[in-house]
Amino acid sequence: MNSAHIFMGNTYRLHTVFDKAERGEPVSIVFLGASITLGYQIDKKYLFPTIVQNYLRDQFHNSNIHSHNLSVAGMPSMHGLQLAYFDVESYAPDLIVIDYSVNDQKDATHREAFEGLIVKCLSLPTKPAVLSFFVKNRSGYTCAAQMTAVCSHYDIPYVNVGEWLEQDILQGSMKWEDFSYDGCHPTPEGHGYIGKCLLELFKHATHTPADSEYRLPEQPFFQDELAHLQFHPSSWENTPSTHLPSLSLEANCRTLFLIYLVGTTQDYGKACLTVDGSVCSHLDSYRIHEWEHPAYEVIHLSKEKKLHQISLSMPKGENDKRFHLLRLGYI
Repeated sequence: MNSAHIFMGNTYRLHTVFDKAERGEPVSIVFLGASITLGYQIDKKYLFPTIVQNYLRDQFHNSNIHSHNLSVAGMPSMHGLQLAYFDVESYAPDLIVIDYSVNDQKDATHREAFEGLIVKCLSLPTKPAVLSFFVKNRSGYTCAAQMTAVCSHYDIPYVNVGEWLEQDILQGSMKWEDFSYDGCHPTPEGHGYIGKCLLELFKHATHTPADSEYRLPEQPFFQDELAHLQFHPSSWENTPSTHLPSLSLEANCRTLFLIYLVGTTQDYGKACLTVDGSVCSHLDSYRIHEWEHPAYEVIHLSKEKKLHQISLSMPKGENDKRFHLLRLGYI
């Protein structure tokens, strides 16, 4: 394997992880992604997060290196952003590995969510090293282009596994059928391939001097406002047996970030989002062809921050249905 598809970025924080591991101190690695990182029909011992953990344990003779896989199947980087706000910090991460390259969409909302996720992770109190990697599905779909642009701007390491794999397939050293069960999910050999790509990045880093201390750029690439959200302190859940009054708040903001639960049964209903007295959006939580999971909406209210009156309620005909708002953030 060669290094043509590796971007090293600023290695200062990676070297702090290596130094900590070499001293025998505990090291915490958090993995954020979807079904590829979580693993699909595969034993944990074959997963690339396990490969990464075992490599670092062996490399530094430190058994106190632990991985925490927070990935959830089917989720985009907006889910990772939620985790970065509410869950990741509790693991005191030294290193965060991110991949949502085949789950995001090629639109402004997902570009901004991925950038917000990167900035939020880099800004955590433990100052973790952050790196990403990108894959393709069999049809060639990937958001690597928009994600590599963000990673390059923030000077964080990444590996373009999808390009690397495509090159190896063209050269005959790898077959898609060996890499994946289907059009996307890696086999044990596929996880081994991703693991080898990531280990190449680590090997390059260990053989190069550390860069100067990492600093966030002063300006975002696309838009980093989703890394600076405030959240309403409570959730809101309407059920057939519990009819709630409207959720109302006043906020000086320009953008809303809503997280609500969707499901496949017909008791899931629609909620009406009203801003400054006018209907802004109907949030439909009934998804016949999906599964119960969090859904995400980013809604831009105004070009500049100003005082908005925000209300969420069940409209006429929907009051006897379920709607569960998990989080409401604003900036």
